Amino acid sequence: MIKSMTGYGSAEYQLEGKTVRIEIRSLNSKGLDINVRIPSFFSELEQIIRKKLNSEITRGKINVVITRDITGAEHVPRVNKEIVASYIDQMEVAGRFAGIEKPDRNKLLRIALSLPESLSSKDLSGTEKEQNTLMKCLEKAISELNAFRSQEGMAMQKEVETRTQNILNYLGTILEHEGSRIEAVRKRIIQNLKETVNEGDIDMNRFQQEIIYYLEKMDISEEKSRLVNHCDYLMEIMKNEDVPGKKMLFVIQEMGREINTLGSKAGEFNIQKLVVQMKDELEKIREQTMNIE
Repeated sequence: MIKSMTGYGSAEYQLEGKTVRIEIRSLNSKGLDINVRIPSFFSELEQIIRKKLNSEITRGKINVVITRDITGAEHVPRVNKEIVASYIDQMEVAGRFAGIEKPDRNKLLRIALSLPESLSSKDLSGTEKEQNTLMKCLEKAISELNAFRSQEGMAMQKEVETRTQNILNYLGTILEHEGSRIEAVRKRIIQNLKETVNEGDIDMNRFQQEIIYYLEKMDISEEKSRLVNHCDYLMEIMKNEDVPGKKMLFVIQEMGREINTLGSKAGEFNIQKLVVQMKDELEKIREQTMNIE
């Protein structure tokens, strides 16, 4: 079953006065591009998280955001009073040296609280239990993301199947106009020849050879056959390949070539109209395929 490259998954858990939430968003991309925003106390898990995502997802731009909120008082950061007081004293000395006699202590306090070691938090790095729980939560978020992508993929597969069948239907309609197209060309050539050359001067054997040569150049049977084969192959790839997106785009490119050749060889208004409709269907297939994993 094909998957869309766009999707969303999330999960959260509460543990020891903390709430951790994981959100994963994915967009289409030529390859796999993973961006992880993670709190510093989980930074040692970043490579493990990336490895897990690599094993579950093949293509897409993946954005992972992990947040942790403190809900228990025991985990609220504590002010290191001695360190903060030392920062303020040093800034006051520096201020007097710079000619500032009475610095605003409220401003100095705000500055001091933002400096290193001013605040300390119990279990800043996260316990082993919390890290294990985080990885289980990640698995749940990835599972939800893949379920979303699979659901989108089902809709996209139906769309591609419908558009491909439309192309085959238009191709079948071309057959209805092919006989009249060749006869019209034959009559036009004969009429033009009669208007420019005396009928008694025409070498009919040579004329018939030229007609055959000209009609062979206008023959579209090979293009029709190849286009049918490409349509069948597109369906085969979509249904049987685990990651069909890139290969489908290659086949679509070949389908476009055959449809363009049909249009250039047709020389008949009704067929050219059908070719335009086939191009429109193919473009819609391409738009869907650009988002298939």
